[in-house]
Amino acid sequence: MIAVVLVAHAGTPGQGTPSHPAAADVSVTACGVDPTVRLPEATVEVHNHSSGTSNYTYSVSFINAAGTVVSQGGGLEAGIVAGETADEKVYGDTSATSPLTCKLVDVVRLAAP
Repeated sequence: MIAVVLVAHAGTPGQGTPSHPAAADVSVTACGVDPTVRLPEATVEVHNHSSGTSNYTYSVSFINAAGTVVSQGGGLEAGIVAGETADEKVYGDTSATSPLTCKLVDVVRLAAP
């Protein structure tokens, strides 16, 4: 037997609400190249502004001085309690040289089970 559950939602699932958008919860606080492994590296801060425990996924693009995306990476933060903050390192998938700019490309916030 297959059961399908439909849930009404007042926006795009995972994007939050107009007053609490998921993208407002995640920011890049540092950007560069790890000197040991020579991979692009971003420090990402996740602050849960929602009213419940949430899980986050996000993607970061690493952009060189010419404006070209030279690497991409992503992260997952699970079980962030409302009002709490977590910091995480995100590494790109290919080596690159400085200077780089880090840009959040996608943020999804879902209620934790």
